Amino acid sequence: MTNKRVLSDKKITRQTISISPALRQAIISYIEDMQENNPNDDRYKSISAFFTFVMDKTLSALKSGKTLEDLEKIAHKDIRGFFDDITFKAIIPDLETSISLNKYIIPEYDQIPQLFLRSKELFIDKKDYSKGNVNNLFKEFNKYFISNRIINKSNIEVRGDSYSVEHIGNYKNLHFHNAKLIIGILGFLGFKINKIVYSEKENYIRYDIEPKPLFGKKDLLLEKRKELMKKNVKELVNFFRILDDNSCHLWIKMAKDNNIALKFKSPMAMEEWFSKIKQDIERFTSSQKSKAKGVLNFFKNINWITIINQEDLVFEFSLSIDKWKEEREFVLDRVSEYGELKNLGTQYQLII
Repeated sequence: MTNKRVLSDKKITRQTISISPALRQAIISYIEDMQENNPNDDRYKSISAFFTFVMDKTLSALKSGKTLEDLEKIAHKDIRGFFDDITFKAIIPDLETSISLNKYIIPEYDQIPQLFLRSKELFIDKKDYSKGNVNNLFKEFNKYFISNRIINKSNIEVRGDSYSVEHIGNYKNLHFHNAKLIIGILGFLGFKINKIVYSEKENYIRYDIEPKPLFGKKDLLLEKRKELMKKNVKELVNFFRILDDNSCHLWIKMAKDNNIALKFKSPMAMEEWFSKIKQDIERFTSSQKSKAKGVLNFFKNINWITIINQEDLVFEFSLSIDKWKEEREFVLDRVSEYGELKNLGTQYQLII
């Protein structure tokens, strides 16, 4: 609310200012709209009350070190509210490093229900789906990302019924992850990505989008929206781009496939890696059973075995005996260091 001292001073002081008729009419229209929506709010009871409130808050902001330009950078409250439940404050350099390995992981949108709820409130329930409104929505999103230092510069160009959006980021990994979020949300809204131009070196991305029949529909149609979200993200996250990046990203993708097993180039390399793993297992757990579980988990994670029963230490080989004889013998030798191995036919149990 307006500072009481300022209201008190206003009662005995008159200030005349000159403004254009258009600005005066815009102010009057704004106040009338706010009066209708907030009939008990003293700030909108008159032009004088509104001016007093605005000037008081503006001067307070300026005295605190902000500038008038800062006011233009503040995103709309709906945009800020959209991110409230799905964002948090973080140390950027630390986060930038931490998220690097997740660069090409396609988000599991079903695990982010708040994203759908907020998107429905902000997009689906909106009455105005005009070009001007969409254009303003882009600009408000850009204000939010710029104010949070996720992007540095942004531009949107309207091309008939389509749009071309450009971003220059501050941090390459955050910028890439943010791009995944944006084009995912665009899919939810009903936009299809036609083309993406991305340069990691210049931290630049441009995506050309066009509205599809889903755009502007008031029905939720969640499955169709999720399908378009995933198709959009696939335009950015694909094997062509992965192969041009650090090899660890391809390994992350391949590690999830149980039909792939790790093959060491030599027995020495196999022994060296197992020694590294075993050293930490021995250091960070004390019980014999926990150590055995750790060893079994190592062989499971490189797809040499499948653990049938974790508690009873029952496992079976994922490797054929004719092509992987050396690896199978290596597993049996190392696992038997922690107890007695019992052959159950196609399976083995470690008795401790």
